[in-house]
Parts: sequence; structure tokens; C-alpha cells
Amino acid sequence: MRILHIDDTKLIVHSFSKILKLYGHDVTSCYDGKTGLKLLSEQKFDMVFLDLTMPDFSEFDVLDELVQQKSPMPNIFVFTAMTLKSEEKAELVKKGVKKIIPKPINTEELISELKEFQQEVLIHEL
Repeated sequence: MRILHIDDTKLIVHSFSKILKLYGHDVTSCYDGKTGLKLLSEQKFDMVFLDLTMPDFSEFDVLDELVQQKSPMPNIFVFTAMTLKSEEKAELVKKGVKKIIPKPINTEELISELKEFQQEVLIHEL
């Protein structure tokens, strides 16, 4: 899968990129939402990993921009250390988020989620 990872924490981006590449994924990384939007407009990604709390141009800004552009919405997984209220989760889902994953992120669970998601996509394509 082609994955775009948008997160302002370079250590997380670097670690996830290495792990995901070991599992055969093509990973592109960036450290802010504006660069992420630019990459999304230029390339096709199967999935986007998006940090919920980034300075300046947040994940909410990224989602709002994608909705406003009426672009084909990529499959978005959101990472967050925040405790979200059910209304906030519902709003994220309404904006196209497929999965909300709490931090700290367990890499085994993340790989399991990816495999499960890939199987769901294959089933829907049949």
C-alpha cells in the first residue's frame, strides 16, 4: 500500500516509516499538514496516517481542506494522545476518518489494523 504519514514528531515518522517499509508498504512522510495536502494533490495514496495535534495547520485543518476541495478522500487513520468525546469522534468519522488510534501506538496492533483494513478493502472490491 502507498501510505502518507503526516506527523510533526520526526522520531515517530522515522520509526513508523522503517517498520511499514519492512512490511512492504511504500511510505512517504512529511511533518506538517500543508505539505501533506500538497502531496495529496500531487500523488495517489491508499492510506494517510495523520497526527491529530500538530501546530499551525492541524489535522482538523487538513480534513476541512480535503472536504472543501471535494477531493477523493483517502483512507485516513488518525493518531492521537487526546481523549476524544464521542461527538468529536463522530465529527472525525463524518469528515472521512476510517480509524482513530490512541497514542502511544503499539506497532504490532498497527500492523494488525493495516492487515485487517487491507482485507476489508479486498472484500469490498470483489
